[in-house]
Amino acid sequence: MWTPSSLIYASKLSSFYLIAIVLLVLYALFVPEVRYDHVDAQHDGGPTKLTTAAKSQFAYYWVVLFIVMVFYMTVNVKIPSYILENHFGSLSVGSSAVVIMSVGTIIGGMIYGNVYHLFKRYTLFLAVLIEAVSVFAISAANSAIGCVAGAFGVGFAFGLFIPFIFSKGLSFVPKRMGNDATTVLMLATNGANFLCPYVSKLINIGVTDHSLFMISGVIATVIAVIELIKLMTHNHLRTASENA
Repeated sequence: MWTPSSLIYASKLSSFYLIAIVLLVLYALFVPEVRYDHVDAQHDGGPTKLTTAAKSQFAYYWVVLFIVMVFYMTVNVKIPSYILENHFGSLSVGSSAVVIMSVGTIIGGMIYGNVYHLFKRYTLFLAVLIEAVSVFAISAANSAIGCVAGAFGVGFAFGLFIPFIFSKGLSFVPKRMGNDATTVLMLATNGANFLCPYVSKLINIGVTDHSLFMISGVIATVIAVIELIKLMTHNHLRTASENA
């Protein structure tokens, strides 16, 4: 029997794949294939070979991208039914929360350049922290306003971490491998979209959507802490090498 939440999820899933098919056709028709067969490595402006350290860095950002995308899709899929089942509002209010979430993504993407100019390497830490706080806000909300505010924050964080992770991840690979690296990163986003229901069910110890949002916030906080430790360690090593 189809429930409101299952109908919402089915409509979102069909819309996503419909858009994906259209984008795939447009990509095949209008996007030229970039070749690097005759690129001079001395003028490449980036790494000339893929080292073990670069692979590790790329893998790190791939995993982070997958996890934060799962949380983004979890909020996107669950928040309409969450608002409805907790009697915060009607199904239209829940759908409006998804729209506000998309607005947050647009705003985050529009001001990404300014945010990166201010925070630079700390941009990802900021984005994941905003996502964690926003998911916690949804889990603690006692009205539709709290859920909508949290949804906006999740969307805003999405508009920040997507361009940062893609640009940062591609910086570790030679330019001639840029297309392949982009495809691998896209596997993380597409995989998160597909596996979101299964991952959500796996981590949801408390079964309810409230516990799912709470656990998602905890995991996002852990990722933010790991990213901060990574940044501080990098700063310490760079300072030590400069003083040596």
